[in-house]
Amino acid sequence: SQLKSTMQSKRQALKVSYDDDEFDANEDAQANMIVLLKSFDLGATSVSIRSTTEKTHTFNKDHTQELSLLMLQAVNELYDKYWELKDQLSKCETVDAVNEIKWE
Repeated sequence: SQLKSTMQSKRQALKVSYDDDEFDANEDAQANMIVLLKSFDLGATSVSIRSTTEKTHTFNKDHTQELSLLMLQAVNELYDKYWELKDQLSKCETVDAVNEIKWE
């Protein structure tokens, strides 16, 4: 449960760099990204996205897709690490072995 809690904390704090700035990549940000990407299907030509530094960026469809893919990559990397550590945990046979697992 501690490992899962750590993953969830990291998931909520996830950020990505794009356009010389930093953007949230947490679950809320990804849900917003889905809506923004859908807006292009409805005729929008650009969308505004606020960075973690409180700067508003105006992106076209290609830029929005690039940012979305970076967010997806960051989430996938996070889950890859979580699953790797869970696999290590499942192979532990002693408390000491469990205590050696650290997520830095």
